[in-house]
Amino acid sequence: MTEPILQVKDLSVYYNKKKALNSVTLDFLPNEITALIGPSGSGKSTLLKAINRMGDLNPEVTTTGTVLYNEHNIYGPRTDTVELRKRNRYGLSATQSFPNDYL
Repeated sequence: MTEPILQVKDLSVYYNKKKALNSVTLDFLPNEITALIGPSGSGKSTLLKAINRMGDLNPEVTTTGTVLYNEHNIYGPRTDTVELRKRNRYGLSATQSFPNDYL
């Protein structure tokens, strides 16, 4: 069985004490593509920001849980967040519900 390259365990994110993610647990396997889909406000961007520790830049954000990248806890004190963000870039795609949306 292939070991996950990225593991999210019991991850919760709060904005001003309002819960945006509730105990998310999932694995990302190497050489696989993972799509996060859901309605606006469902936590997709919040999850990606938590994986990149972008919440560190906002004092109103609190993150709990564990994120392991190659078995290394990215929320550990020795994590180089600049290097982490360079490696784990993410892109937000345009939303398109149906092929005829642009017609």
